[in-house]
Amino acid sequence: MRRTEKLSELIRGVDAASNERHAGPEVFAQIFRRLRRAGVKRFTYHAGEDFIHLASGLRAISEAVHFLDLSAGCRIGHGTAAGLLPERWWAVQGGAVVQPLEDRLDDLVFVWGVLVQRSILTDRIPLLEAEIRRLAMQIWKDPAITPEILHRAWQLRHLDPITRTYGKYDVDPDRNEEIKLFRASEKRDPDAHAQFLRRHGVDVDGDTLRRADQPVLIEQKSDVLTPNILEAVQSYVLELLQQRNIGIETLPSSNVRISIHRCYEDHHAVRWLAHDKPPCPPSVLIGSDDPGIFATNLRMEYAHMKRALRAAGANADAELRELSSAAKRYRF
Repeated sequence: MRRTEKLSELIRGVDAASNERHAGPEVFAQIFRRLRRAGVKRFTYHAGEDFIHLASGLRAISEAVHFLDLSAGCRIGHGTAAGLLPERWWAVQGGAVVQPLEDRLDDLVFVWGVLVQRSILTDRIPLLEAEIRRLAMQIWKDPAITPEILHRAWQLRHLDPITRTYGKYDVDPDRNEEIKLFRASEKRDPDAHAQFLRRHGVDVDGDTLRRADQPVLIEQKSDVLTPNILEAVQSYVLELLQQRNIGIETLPSSNVRISIHRCYEDHHAVRWLAHDKPPCPPSVLIGSDDPGIFATNLRMEYAHMKRALRAAGANADAELRELSSAAKRYRF
């Protein structure tokens, strides 16, 4: 884009996605920074669609916003986790899920950070802290690793751990920017930085990594992440998107076919658009995801949503006008 005249006028934005269960938004952080330095302003990232625990989906959305530095005019694709009713989600899971131990710890640390930051559900924070310390000890065998250190280390995941091999300077300007970011973080918070590197296998043995990958059973009846906590985190995520003026590109047919929805009238976006809107309703726009796979098009997606809104007793025509307006605001 720097070398080719007018190429920046043709490349309007970048869309990224991954297998959410095996590659989080942090994987793309360095390339997003490089794209932004090259002049790309608009991004879409698919997050909160495929997750083991509802908290993992909410964490993925938050990570996409923070680690990829999404801002006004960008979009989150799907964002399903921010709209599902926790009780309904648990019912579909049969009341239990199995998750790698480290992912479970990540979810708890993320939720703990939200509750502490917002000073809400404070009576639940000690229970979360106790569980975080228990799981951290189970993995790292180090009582000095506290929830605070784990949370600060989680916030550093926008860094690329490979940067530690680059040295102190590189003639490539993009690499050099990463080096400066990495070294500044190391100097500012050495404890969190060291924990960030340990998570990536630096200065840890194979037994530790195997413990981190150990599966753990999470049952609804004993889960410390209760429905009211999950709903509070959903509110936090929606407020974060609203504050940054980031839209949610919702994909009705795709969600009905591969998510927990039984029909279009059951779609989670109806919660955002009908009468019982959340305190911070997101800017919603309609997409078709994969038209060839799902045998649909954009017109059909609007029709499905209109019927679902009518069934919910909403003013479907007014809501569709707002959906169309949002699509124009977030186009690129």
